[in-house]
This record gives sequence, C-alpha cells and structure tokens, in this order.
Amino acid sequence: MLNIDFSKISTEVWLTILLLLFATVIPGFLFFFIYDQYLFLNLDTTKLIFLSFAITSPLWVINSLIYLVLETKLHDEVPTDLLKICSMAGSTFAIFIIYCVIILNIFFDFSILENLYLVLFLQLLVFVFIWAIEHKQFKKASTD
Repeated sequence: MLNIDFSKISTEVWLTILLLLFATVIPGFLFFFIYDQYLFLNLDTTKLIFLSFAITSPLWVINSLIYLVLETKLHDEVPTDLLKICSMAGSTFAIFIIYCVIILNIFFDFSILENLYLVLFLQLLVFVFIWAIEHKQFKKASTD
C-alpha cells in the first residue's frame, strides 16, 4: 500500500494540483457528460480520466508555453520557479477558456466544430491579454 503523509505537502503544491485538475481532468469529464452521457456513464474511470486529460491538456500546454515564451523573451531576469509560475498561469487561462465554453454549451446547443472555433477565439483573446500584460510590464521596467 502506498503511504503518503499529506500533512507534509505544501499549500503551494496543493494549489498547483487543484489548478491542474480544474484545468485538465474536470473539464474533460464535463465535456463527456454534455456530449456523450452514455460514454461518460459506461467508461472505466481510469480511461475516462486519461481521455479527459487528453482532450483538455493541449490547451493547458499551449497557455503555459505562451506564458513561458513571453516571460523569457521580455524579461532579463528569469525567476527560479518559472516553470511552476507558467504551469499555474497556463492552468488559470485554460480554466477561463474551457469553462466559458462549457457554460455556453449549457445554454446553447453548439456543435463540436463551433466549440472548436469558440476555443480558438478565446485562446486568441487570452494570448492578446497575456501579451498586453507582459508588454506593459516590460515597458514599465525598461523606463525605470
């Protein structure tokens, strides 16, 4: 049996794990529940977790990489915990995109292709938002 002392896990690690779950696995569950309830109810839990992760993790990876590239290109000093920061930022932006699409699917009957267009549109907005924030911080730091 695997014995893990959960009291030794830091709050930061718990937050990272929760963000990753809310950005990758849980939205995949919701997509399966919305689009194919039969598959959601009859699929083995392990397979459902892996499929959910496979559906939503590319969005998390894209957002984390965008944040990583902008953070390293625009700033001279790179923080020591940059990968953790990028994964948390990627999770946050992926959560925004995925849950907006899920909420819209609850009220409107979108096709899979329309959902893909919506995700791409929201991803473009997030990219512009990240770039604007990083560019503004870069300009502010270079004028100081």
